[in-house]
Amino acid sequence: GNYSRWMAVPCLHHVGARIVGLVEPDVSKRESFTAIHDVRFAVSDLVDLDDADLDGLDAVVACATPAVHADVIRWAKLRSVPALVEKPPARSAQECYDLWDERDQIAVGLMKRFATGYRIAKAEVVAPVALKYRFNAGDIPGKEGKFLDDFAIHAFDLAAWMLDGNLEVVAVHKHQKVEGAVVFGRVGQTAVYLEILACSGWAAPGE
Repeated sequence: GNYSRWMAVPCLHHVGARIVGLVEPDVSKRESFTAIHDVRFAVSDLVDLDDADLDGLDAVVACATPAVHADVIRWAKLRSVPALVEKPPARSAQECYDLWDERDQIAVGLMKRFATGYRIAKAEVVAPVALKYRFNAGDIPGKEGKFLDDFAIHAFDLAAWMLDGNLEVVAVHKHQKVEGAVVFGRVGQTAVYLEILACSGWAAPGE
């Protein structure tokens, strides 16, 4: 899907990793991925991996919908393979607690840092004090209006990463006319003005 193409692939390339396989239930997405990347296997479900060539598999990256992240973690655990998982690692707090025994084998990351557009921006912008971030409120049904505890986590992480420090949120002001918010904060001595807006389309390639 979009996360694997625009986030996970740059992430893997950044650390010098080679992609050896893909699990993607959508046939068209699977075919478009394999047309670009030379992989040993491309299957539709985790169970299909039992027949795949997993020789030399060093790690698994899970960047699918949250509903399947826990399944990927359990699959990796059974095979003693470490996993990098996009947040959240599971569908509920309870499911996260149930995965506690696997904590030494998984890493939960925010892969938007690895999107090409963000990496270019970070390299060219020395000290931004005003950042504008857009997300697609339609990506996850039922999530509209909950961006401050879901989508905005990416925005906070990106702001801190852009400024090479921890983002301290001072105040949040919600927009009245458009779904979104203005976040006032600071990273060290640098003031941060972060505007988070909803948008109508997937923004990853051009973010």
